[in-house]
Amino acid sequence: PTAAMTLSLHATGLDLTPAVRRLVDDKLAAALRPLGPGPHPATHVAVQLGRVGHGEHSPYRAEATLTGPQTPLRAQATGDTLHQAVARMRQDLSRSIRNQRQRQRDEKRAPLAGSARLSDGDPEV
Repeated sequence: PTAAMTLSLHATGLDLTPAVRRLVDDKLAAALRPLGPGPHPATHVAVQLGRVGHGEHSPYRAEATLTGPQTPLRAQATGDTLHQAVARMRQDLSRSIRNQRQRQRDEKRAPLAGSARLSDGDPEV
């Protein structure tokens, strides 16, 4: 995450080691790349890591919530390993960010299409 971005990282039933923190930081940096170069004002990312069930062999889960000036985005994923769950969560978050940016671009372009019709000389539109 960038300097203007805050990160909350919580692990339930797992040790929050420096290696786990680096893994999450690296994956979040990749997930947030579609936002463009920072800083991103008022952006907060909350990440929760844990296991889906009880026991040593239950799958891992990773959840992230990105809040900022636009609509909050949420991504969650599971995997056989913590690395796999975090990587899938990153993919889901990246996809959500790209979709949100595309919707924003489409909304900005929609009024332009309507004004183009008016300039065609048809006053009835």
